Amino acid sequence: MIQLRNINKRKAHFEGWYFKHQNAHHTVVFIPGYHVDENGNASAFIQVITEAESHQFQFAEKDFSIDRTHFIVKIGENIFTPKGITVHLEQENFSLYGSIRYQNLIPLKYDIMGPFSYLPMQCKHDIISMCHTLHGSLEINGEVVSFENGIGYIESDRGTSFPKSYIWTQCSIPKEHPSSIVAAVADIPLGPIHFNGCICCIYYRGRQYRLSTYFGAKVVCCTENELVLLQGKYLLKVNLLKGNPLPLKAPQKGAMDRMIHESAACKVQYRFYERGKKLFDYTSKQAAFEFVPECMPVYDEKQAIKEALL
Repeated sequence: MIQLRNINKRKAHFEGWYFKHQNAHHTVVFIPGYHVDENGNASAFIQVITEAESHQFQFAEKDFSIDRTHFIVKIGENIFTPKGITVHLEQENFSLYGSIRYQNLIPLKYDIMGPFSYLPMQCKHDIISMCHTLHGSLEINGEVVSFENGIGYIESDRGTSFPKSYIWTQCSIPKEHPSSIVAAVADIPLGPIHFNGCICCIYYRGRQYRLSTYFGAKVVCCTENELVLLQGKYLLKVNLLKGNPLPLKAPQKGAMDRMIHESAACKVQYRFYERGKKLFDYTSKQAAFEFVPECMPVYDEKQAIKEALL
C-alpha cells in the first residue's frame, strides 16, 4: 500500500472516487479521496451524500493509503474496493457503519475519455463500473438499511481542479435488465483555447452506447435543468424535474476549498432515441445531478437540432 506522502512528489493534485449505492427507497454515495494543495499540504477525506443530507469527514495524511494494483483505498478504518466497501464513520449528529459487497461489475469497453485521456487536462474521468449488484447493509444514525440486491455505480476523477463549469448526471435503472446512464458536459481548457466537451455512456439491455465529443456528439441544449446530446442516429434528452441539491467540496488547484451542490437522489427524466425510435423513456427519483453554471452556454434546442442535422 502506498501512503499519501509518497504520491506524485507533492505537486498540487487530487484524486477521488464516487461509490453510489441505492435500493428502492434509499441512496447513499461515498466520495473518498486525497488532495495536495499548492503549498504541498496533503490530507484525505470522505464525503457522504444521501437523499437527505451531506457530510464531510477529514483525515490526516497518514490515514490514507492505496494499492493501485488491486485498487484498494484505505482511509482510517474505511476501505473501498471494486469488490465492496467497509465504512466506520461518526461525527456529531451523524453515524454510518457497515459493509456492502459488489457482484457482476460492468466496466466500460474502453476509457470514457477516449483520445482525450492522452492530453494534459485539468481533470480526467474514469468509469469503473456502470452498474453492479449490491449485498449487505448500512447502519445510518442507528437505523439498519438493507441494500440487498440493490444497484451500484463507481467512477473516479483525478487532476488539479474540477472544470470551471459543467453539468453531470448519473442514473441507475434497477429493472430486470440493470441499466445505467452517465453524461457530462464541461468547459475544457486546453492551452490557450476552451471548448465544451461531452462524455456519455448508456448501458442498456446489455449494450453500451457512447456519445462523446471525440465521436462527433453535439451539445444541443445545456441548461440548469436540461441536457440534450445529438450524435448521428442517437439523441439523448435529460430533464431535471425536481432537484435536491446538497453541498459538497470540490478540488481547485489541489485544495478542497470549492463548494458545489449535488442532488444525489432527485427526479430526472431520460429519453434515448435511435433513428427517431424511442429506445427508452425512464424517470427516476434517485438520479444524481450537478450543474455548475459559470459561463455554461444556453442553446435554442429546436434551432440547434435543425443545424446539427444539416
